[in-house]
Amino acid sequence: MRNLILVAIGLAGGALIVAASHSIWHQSGEQDTAVLGVLLTDAGLHQTVDAARDSRGFSLETREQKAKAELDRAAPASTLAERDTKSLDSLQSDLSKQVSNDSMGRAIPDVYSSMVKPRPRPEKLTTPELYESFEGDSRDESWAYPMELGINQYIAERGGVYGAAFEYVECRSRYCTIAGVVHGGGQETVNEFMAEMTQSGWWQTYGGRSTVGSRNDTEYRFVSIIPRAEEDTARSESAAQSVQKGTSNKAQSADS
Repeated sequence: MRNLILVAIGLAGGALIVAASHSIWHQSGEQDTAVLGVLLTDAGLHQTVDAARDSRGFSLETREQKAKAELDRAAPASTLAERDTKSLDSLQSDLSKQVSNDSMGRAIPDVYSSMVKPRPRPEKLTTPELYESFEGDSRDESWAYPMELGINQYIAERGGVYGAAFEYVECRSRYCTIAGVVHGGGQETVNEFMAEMTQSGWWQTYGGRSTVGSRNDTEYRFVSIIPRAEEDTARSESAAQSVQKGTSNKAQSADS
């Protein structure tokens, strides 16, 4: 009896073990199936996403291709305009170079050249420049006073003959300035009495002068600048030294 009970217990325990094993195996299989389903689902999802990406990429690529095609169709017109512009610029540059090359070595005719080319300044000072030198001149009383006295006495004696009067007479150290009027005469009259005056014994200059004048209906007004020495008329110091040297050589020749 006791043995039967043990056998029954053993059979019952075995049945429980088999049932438990089956249950565990079944649950493991379900879990594996579930995992496999998840994996399959995930793979399908990825496949779906990849397909969507492929579809979107294809769509974007298609739009880009369309835009590029439109630009390609528009490109020839812009390229042609740019090419025409470059061609025009190149043509203008070539023409400018050709005109420049054609002009090089050519000289403007003399009849026009004299109108536009700077004229060389004269070696001697002009009347306005001489007067500017006079204004900056200091006074040498030993020379200026005898010159002023002689000029005034001369015009007082000879002015009526020429219809001339001096209204301003001043000498300094290197220049004298005379301003006056001639009635019924002109520059020729001024030249005549000036030449006569410089022949006077009291005259103490080399004999040159520079005169400007203005005429109206009845009279001629003038200003004469009288340099003391010829070098006082030179524009530059080197020219003055050259004139002075030439004058000295002439004096030595005359003495010999």
